[in-house]
Amino acid sequence: MLTLGVVRTGELNEFEIPSLGGELEALCASVDAVFARPASRENLRV
Repeated sequence: MLTLGVVRTGELNEFEIPSLGGELEALCASVDAVFARPASRENLRV
């Protein structure tokens, strides 16, 4: 498995790069949810 930031692009071929299969979109959605503004102050209370 390749580690992000370690591989030089000249050393890659198309078969060494795994498909993200929607994982990037899911990660972005979870990050957006963390930083989303609460609808009201009531949502801040747990």
